[in-house]
Amino acid sequence: MFERKRAALALVMAFVTGVGSLSISTLVQASSPLESSAADSTAADSSAVGSSAKDNLTPVIAAEVNQTAIKTIEISRAWSRATPPGAPMGAIYMDLQNHSLEQVGIESVSTDVAELSEVHQSIEVNGVMRMREVAPFLLPKNRTVSLQPGGKHVMLMRLKQPLKIGSVFTLLVTDSLGTVHEVPVKVGGYGQMSYPK
Repeated sequence: MFERKRAALALVMAFVTGVGSLSISTLVQASSPLESSAADSTAADSSAVGSSAKDNLTPVIAAEVNQTAIKTIEISRAWSRATPPGAPMGAIYMDLQNHSLEQVGIESVSTDVAELSEVHQSIEVNGVMRMREVAPFLLPKNRTVSLQPGGKHVMLMRLKQPLKIGSVFTLLVTDSLGTVHEVPVKVGGYGQMSYPK
């Protein structure tokens, strides 16, 4: 009660004396310290809630962007063996990782260094190793398939040029989603059995 009377008196004095430095809002705030404190607390709480909501939203957006950025098919560690002059065939080995939650097929493979390229499987028939085309070539969901000597590989037929040690050429891989992957292939030695260092 005493505080309200003092504020009213100050307001009257301000009008009588013409003091312009005291605003009505200032006097009202001074008249009720408890109300002012509550208002400040409410504003702080509101700001905190807004900040919290904004912070909570940021990771969700970031997660969506990161999920979108992930490639469905990732092809890595592609390599080949060197071939002697005049050799008609070569082979490519690599790792194909399917990041998606559904099966994805490989529709075609091609390169400028050979007239024909196909995914083949090395199999034994009556004690003799033979090559057969793998069609369709499917990548199971969320799995990595490795093409390696003695198993599946990309067969290069009718080579246009020898594959030289240390050289790199490009393999184009088209998947069933319509994506064309440009894969660099590193050429190792004649007896290479793993990715060349």
